Amino acid sequence: MKLKNKGFTLVEILIALVIFGILGTLVSSSFLYIYKDYVITKDEFYKHIQHKNALYQIKKILEASYIESIYIKNNEILFYPKVQERAFFGDSMLPCLINIFKTIKVDSNVNVEFLTLKNNFNPNCKIYNTPLEVLFVDDSFVAPDDFYNDKFKAKILQLSHKTLISTKPPLFNDATKIKPYLYFLSNFASLTFLDSIVLQKDGDSIVILDNYDDFKIHKKQYGFALELCANGICIEEVVVGDSLE
Repeated sequence: MKLKNKGFTLVEILIALVIFGILGTLVSSSFLYIYKDYVITKDEFYKHIQHKNALYQIKKILEASYIESIYIKNNEILFYPKVQERAFFGDSMLPCLINIFKTIKVDSNVNVEFLTLKNNFNPNCKIYNTPLEVLFVDDSFVAPDDFYNDKFKAKILQLSHKTLISTKPPLFNDATKIKPYLYFLSNFASLTFLDSIVLQKDGDSIVILDNYDDFKIHKKQYGFALELCANGICIEEVVVGDSLE
């Protein structure tokens, strides 16, 4: 009787081992599948974050430009970065340059007097010694095309937060009415959309994103709508400027 019990127990153990072996194989396969799915999901998540970050960078780059200067040409976007510097005034930071002026006099050169934020604000800013151009605007000016038209541009000879002296642009030979604001320009920059998205600025090339499916930019009344598609997923951002118009 005891031998029969031992034999029956051994059979049960063998059956249990077989069952556990089968379950172990199934569980292992399930864990491998879950892990593989986790790796794929994690990879897709990081790619999505990478693409979203790239689109956010493009948004910030364009918002740091004169939005009126954004010119879309085939697979390239041209734009002029805003020229600005700030200086301490008490507990505040005030801009070194003001785009709005109150008087303008034209002879052999152009003399401009700006509106001032504070009467006793006398900043000593590096931007005043930087080679810059100034772009004047009249009733015939059409953005963004005329940002790239030398007719409206002049070389800055002297600059402070109060006054500007520049050469006389061709515009002033037959100008109608000069609008009371202007643009300070350095070199224009560009974003190219080929195999990679590349920023070209001040002679440097910076790759923003290596692989993507499609990029679209649409002009809206309030600014621009951006769309970047990668791995079958499209994400959107909106660029809103602070136009002087």
